[in-house]
Amino acid sequence: MPVFRCKLDGVSEGNYVYDIFWHINGDFVKKMINIAYTQLNTTDLTNSDWGNTHHLNMKVSCSARIRFNVTNARPSPLYKSKDFTAGLFPEHYEYTVIEGEFVNIILTSTVPVGCIVSDPDLRKSQCHQNIYVFQPNIDENTNQCANGLAKKDILFKSQFCGVKIGSSDWQNNTFLQVYGFSDGLYNFQARTTYIRLSVTSVSMFNDMWMNLQVPDIKINVLDKDSLLTGRLCQSYNDPHMTTFDGKTYHYMDIGEYVLYRNDRGPYWVHVLFTNCGFGWKHSSCNCGIAVRSRRSLFVIRTCEKIARDDKYLLQQPHTEIRSCDDRDLSIEHTNNNYKITIPTGTVIEFSISTWSMFISGVSIKPSIYDINNAKGLCGVLSVTKDTSDDFTHRELGPVSDEKSFADSWR
Repeated sequence: MPVFRCKLDGVSEGNYVYDIFWHINGDFVKKMINIAYTQLNTTDLTNSDWGNTHHLNMKVSCSARIRFNVTNARPSPLYKSKDFTAGLFPEHYEYTVIEGEFVNIILTSTVPVGCIVSDPDLRKSQCHQNIYVFQPNIDENTNQCANGLAKKDILFKSQFCGVKIGSSDWQNNTFLQVYGFSDGLYNFQARTTYIRLSVTSVSMFNDMWMNLQVPDIKINVLDKDSLLTGRLCQSYNDPHMTTFDGKTYHYMDIGEYVLYRNDRGPYWVHVLFTNCGFGWKHSSCNCGIAVRSRRSLFVIRTCEKIARDDKYLLQQPHTEIRSCDDRDLSIEHTNNNYKITIPTGTVIEFSISTWSMFISGVSIKPSIYDINNAKGLCGVLSVTKDTSDDFTHRELGPVSDEKSFADSWR
């Protein structure tokens, strides 16, 4: 059982008595009057002395004075120890993290974790104290949604939702890795959230850890999506293409093509090109789009078949949705306009022309998770709008010829 002990430096055994006083957070907790030198260890402060009133984290100190062993002897002045901070302490109580990046919160324990085992070699693997991490509902807007996505702030990287303080290595620093969640919104203000540490259960040897009270840790999440303000990949008839980095090119072939691909989901957007049918022999127009988000799929097409010589349009668009998880796709449909948001925050928008029945254009607004990960006819998204690698062939890497580049993504 961990105890706090008041050590008197420079005191030798003799015919003296001592008055010992204990304080927690400045409050008087315990006193031992007229204790002989040989009884000093009986002044130890145990959990039973303070457990019902005080909790870790706390400041513990003791005061001592000496007198002759005569009951009415005048005591010396009180000598107070330095405060001892007992508990679990973060290096800071405020951190800033950028969306898509992480920060390490360093936690330091100043009290041990108890353990009784027959085999000392098992101590490290069997004895530990779990410290759980959660977000208190300080912000009343926490449960709102934006862009069809949950308005999260941070994510944790740990074996469970918390950290472990081991019995044999409790004096070592513990790290909690906190990631900034990308909300998929451009020019959105920085968000602030809080994390709280708590103990839900303890062993009989660690009851001093019960009701651990660590002040909430403030996390500021800085917006990174603003780096991509105004960045769009577009395919508009007949068709003219613009990459994420702003490079424009023209490609008039027909068939099914990979417009966008990010394998981390995977997340794919395929488009169909067919003859526009207006006497423009070598033109082609958008007549279909398929969006895959992980294991879910959304498909819409306005053409019955793809042809080079003429157009073969459906009287009504054909739409199909295969959803394995409601979180894979957020679909907004107003009249003939569609907006699809995938979990990374990437947004796909398109509209169907009531006049021509073609899909007049497809736009993809990227998220920070597309940087250096996106590929296809949209090119490679870079932070600096570097267009030198936009024509990245599916197999050969960057090429200079737009046709061979586009052909590779058929």
